[in-house]
Amino acid sequence: MRPEDVACDLLLENDGHSLIWTPVANYVEGNLDVASAMIRHEHTLLRLWDGGAHYGMISDSGYPTFMLSYWARDRTADGFGLPEVVKALSANNAAAVGLRDRGQIRQGYKADLNVIDLDRLTLRAPTVVRDLPAGGARLMQAADGFDCTIVSGVVIGRHGAPTHALPGPLVRGARHAPRPA
Repeated sequence: MRPEDVACDLLLENDGHSLIWTPVANYVEGNLDVASAMIRHEHTLLRLWDGGAHYGMISDSGYPTFMLSYWARDRTADGFGLPEVVKALSANNAAAVGLRDRGQIRQGYKADLNVIDLDRLTLRAPTVVRDLPAGGARLMQAADGFDCTIVSGVVIGRHGAPTHALPGPLVRGARHAPRPA
């Protein structure tokens, strides 16, 4: 069978809603060993991620879930400890962009938390949604295992469903205020 026929058959699965993932970097040898070396570098930030609001070709909203489920839980040979991954995804990034009141659970800090069932933490396949103005498309990747999401002390999600509470303003830039006492 020709490769293009195989691709067409794959795309027609799931009532024509399937996607084909084609890694172009960091997985070219069929493993993530190169990525492991990069993640371990002392100057690496485990990046900030985007929910895909302006991306129709990539989906990096599942990045934190992948870090937790694959690198902290599943990759046992040379993975990372859960506290190390959580710190890298929160405190390290907050400090790097000057958000001095975030990334740690401390008095006076912004109270953003996820309650996670690590054993159930699973990424679902990306899907295309058309919920942007003028019918614009973006890729979304839902996950299971996030039991509760809390922002500024208010529950904004339970078991993957939003509560529709929207505490606090949109952050447009880092505050350069001193850390809370």
